[in-house]
Amino acid sequence: MPTLAAGTRLGPYEILAFAGRGGMGEVYRARDTRLGRQIALKVIGAAREAYPDLERRFDEEIRLAASLDHPRICAVYDVGQHDGIRYFVMEFLEGETLAARLARGPLPLGEVLDYGIEIASALAYAHRHHVLHRDVKPGNIFLTSSGIKVVDFGLAKLRRQLDRTPEISALETLAVPITHPGFVHGTPEYLSPERLEGHEEDHRSDIFAFGAVLYEMATGRRAFDAPSAAALISSILTTDPPAMVGHGSATPELEWLVRRCLRKHPDARWDSMSDVEAVLKWLASSGARSPLAAQTDPASDPDRLVSGDPRSGATRGRTRASRMAMVSIVGTVLVCAAAVALARSWLLPPGDSAAEVVRFTLPVEPVPTINFGVNFGSRIAISRDAQRLAYVSIHGNS
Repeated sequence: MPTLAAGTRLGPYEILAFAGRGGMGEVYRARDTRLGRQIALKVIGAAREAYPDLERRFDEEIRLAASLDHPRICAVYDVGQHDGIRYFVMEFLEGETLAARLARGPLPLGEVLDYGIEIASALAYAHRHHVLHRDVKPGNIFLTSSGIKVVDFGLAKLRRQLDRTPEISALETLAVPITHPGFVHGTPEYLSPERLEGHEEDHRSDIFAFGAVLYEMATGRRAFDAPSAAALISSILTTDPPAMVGHGSATPELEWLVRRCLRKHPDARWDSMSDVEAVLKWLASSGARSPLAAQTDPASDPDRLVSGDPRSGATRGRTRASRMAMVSIVGTVLVCAAAVALARSWLLPPGDSAAEVVRFTLPVEPVPTINFGVNFGSRIAISRDAQRLAYVSIHGNS
C-alpha cells in the first residue's frame, strides 16, 4: 500500500495520486501549490524504519540527480522534509516508459536510432560528470512527446566513490527494499558480466546495459532471457545473444553496433558512450552499410552480422576485395615513404640529412577514408626515425 494518501500535504506540495515505486522510494503525482504546476514527488518508502542507513543513501541519490543538468535527464526541482518524511521533487513526465511501449512490440528503425541517440547523449553527459546510472533498462527510460527522459538514478554512484557496500535495489524489479550483502543490485537482464562476477565496474557497464536495451528496442526480444536466475546469469556470462537481423527493425549496421556494446570483456566494448552516440548519429544519417560490417568475414567472426549462408561466394568476394583495397593503400604509403627515405640516404651528405625537410603528397584515392567522428578515421603515425608512415582507412564497397 502507498505510504501517502491523496490530499496529503508535504510542505507546499499536495499529493494527487500514487504513481509507482522506483529505486529507494515511492513516487507520487503531486501539485506545487505555489506555482500551480504538476510535479513528481519521491519519498522513502516504508523500508526507512527498518533500514536506518536508507536516509543517507536517499540523500546521496538526491545529490546525484540534482547534479545532472541535461535535457534528456529527468530534472530535480526541490528537496525537503515534512513530519519526518524526506522527499525530493522532480519534473512531471507525461507519456509512458519504454518498457510499456516494448510490450506492444519492437520499434521502427527510425525510432530506435532517434531514441538511442537521446539515451546515449544523456548517459554520455552523466559519464563525463563521473556518474554511472547502473540500472539502464526500458523501465527507467520515459517516452514523452518531446523525446526521451532517463529517470531513476537511484542506483547511480559517483565513479570516484564506488565501493562494495550493500546497495539499494530497484524495488519494482526485485521486490525487496534493500539488497543484502553479496546480492547483485540492478535488473538482472541488463547486468554486465563484470557486475555479475563482482568485479569493479565503470562506464562500460552502462554501455553493456544500453546495448541490451537497443537490442530489445529493435527486435522486441530481450538480448538475454532464461527461465531461471541461474540460467540467465550463465547466459550473460557465456553466450552471445541470438542474431538480430530478421527480427523487428534490426539491420546489419545496428547489429554491428549492438554486438560491440555487448562484448563480454569491458575492454572489447566501445570506449565511451560518446563514441556510441557518434556512431548512432552516423547510422541515422547514412543509408550505407557499416564499413566494418562489410569487412567482417562472417565465416570466422563470432559476431558476424551477415544473415543467410555465411560461406556465400559473394560475401567472401566483397570481404576479400575490401581487404585488398586496404592492403593496397597501406602498401602504397609504405612504399612511397621507403622511396623517400632511400633517396635521402643516397643524395644527401650524412651531416645534412637530419636538417633536411622533405614535403610530399601521397595520393590514396579513389578509396575513401570514412570518419565516423569517433577518432578512428583520420589518424596518421610517423615513426621516430621519420623513415616510415602509416595510417588507417576504413572502406566499404557496398
